[in-house]
Amino acid sequence: MNKGFVGVIKRFVAGIVIGIGGIIPGVSGGILAVSMGIYKPMLDAIGCFFKNIKKNFLFLIPIAIGGAVGVLSMSKLVEITLEKYEMFVMYLFIGLVAGGIPGILKTANSRTGFKPKYLIASICGALFIGALALCERLLINGKSLPFNVWTAILGGGLISVGTVIPGVSTSFILIFLGLYKPMLSCFNTFVDFKLIFTMLSGDAAARDAWLNSFLMLLFVALGLAVVALALILFVRRLFNKHHEYAHYAVLGFLITSAILIFPGFERSFMQLIYTALLAGGFFIAYFIDRFIANGE
Repeated sequence: MNKGFVGVIKRFVAGIVIGIGGIIPGVSGGILAVSMGIYKPMLDAIGCFFKNIKKNFLFLIPIAIGGAVGVLSMSKLVEITLEKYEMFVMYLFIGLVAGGIPGILKTANSRTGFKPKYLIASICGALFIGALALCERLLINGKSLPFNVWTAILGGGLISVGTVIPGVSTSFILIFLGLYKPMLSCFNTFVDFKLIFTMLSGDAAARDAWLNSFLMLLFVALGLAVVALALILFVRRLFNKHHEYAHYAVLGFLITSAILIFPGFERSFMQLIYTALLAGGFFIAYFIDRFIANGE
């Protein structure tokens, strides 16, 4: 990821995409980061943050701001869109994920070239995601949990898993647990400017609603931070010591995740629109990856 103003803009845009992808069910924020060539540098900057605080802070802050912009600008829209246009969203984001495959393969083969034995890691990655999906359906069984302090911490931890481990989308787990909608609603309440204005005008009910959302989000952030830090140290070590196998495992994660969330085909005119969104997502991700790579 290159330096200077262009590099800042690229990381900011990457942060927006990761932020949006992080709140879409079935989409992994980590895999989008990999798709845009920013995943490994992020791990290094966070894992070695205190070795060069200024450099790592300047690298991460555009990503963090972009992520916040992505979530803030799209959370309400995502909440509404997923209810009314789920097929459109899923096709677009499957295309975005697929568009990152060429970049992942290029990075995976950059040191030693392709070797058939690396495909073992892809198979293991695919089996891991498949087993995770099977466990979701067999163990969770659609039961909803109450949204409280402990489940907020649990939800934050699950979000961090989907963010740090490429290809692992934990949004479906949150949905099955009944935590996804309460968490998204809580966030939208927190950033509801109309509610904030009403609260500042002295409305007690608005104040209580906002403060409750704020406190619950703090516990979500706590779970996210604790689990993410532990995972980052492990995953960073894995990518440094087993570069090729780690990337091919990610490829297995990615392909299997896309298959599992694929909404299917329709024999209608709408399928043309879905296919166009799929292709559009692919080319957007591909050209973002090329844009970033050309600046390195």
